Amino acid sequence: MIYNVELSSLNAQDTTTEIIGVEEGDKRYFQIVTSDTLGLQAYSTIVEGNAIVLFNNVYESVPNLYPIKIISTSDGGYCLIGNDTSPRFLKIDKYGGLEWTRGVSNVGNVVRDACVTIDDGFVFVGDIPSSYNNSYDLLLQKISADGIEVWRRIYHTPEQDMGFSLTSTSDGGFIVVGTTMSYGGGDAWVIRVDAEGDSLWTNHFGTEGWDYASKIESTQNNDYIISG
Repeated sequence: MIYNVELSSLNAQDTTTEIIGVEEGDKRYFQIVTSDTLGLQAYSTIVEGNAIVLFNNVYESVPNLYPIKIISTSDGGYCLIGNDTSPRFLKIDKYGGLEWTRGVSNVGNVVRDACVTIDDGFVFVGDIPSSYNNSYDLLLQKISADGIEVWRRIYHTPEQDMGFSLTSTSDGGFIVVGTTMSYGGGDAWVIRVDAEGDSLWTNHFGTEGWDYASKIESTQNNDYIISG
């Protein structure tokens, strides 16, 4: 073990939501987001090798937020993504100060993953209550760098569909993964979309049981690894 640093928010029970590595010139460090049982978020920066906490902020303006992702932005800041009654984005500057917060979708919708777009916006994937059955559809939505909705796409089959993860592609599009219950007991579902969120192709993979894809990552040779 190189170092062990204890971080906490205002209450006793904290869980780590996201850890990301950042490089700034010759400096390398980590960002850590924790949330406690009341949904308060502590955002901390740990300098690699020195274990110095640069800041540890709690954002009480969104007390019920459950954070799921933090993304580095081109201005040196960060975007914290999570759920309260609907998906919510918090834009944070490089010193941990809150710049803005936006509720970016309808009540009942859920965000599960997000990534940065080539124009410094954000695309997130999750679930939305279905208008076609008594279950859920896959929700894919883009917001601008200021948190304003750009477009929204809903993908559905006759049965329950859920979105879990996405990654960007070299042409500015995205690959989205999740699960669909329209093939036997449920299959991993893969959707390739363009920069506007429109489908280019879909595929599904599964066994006789329930299968789902919870994570997708790109490789150096522009292939993709899916796990679930």
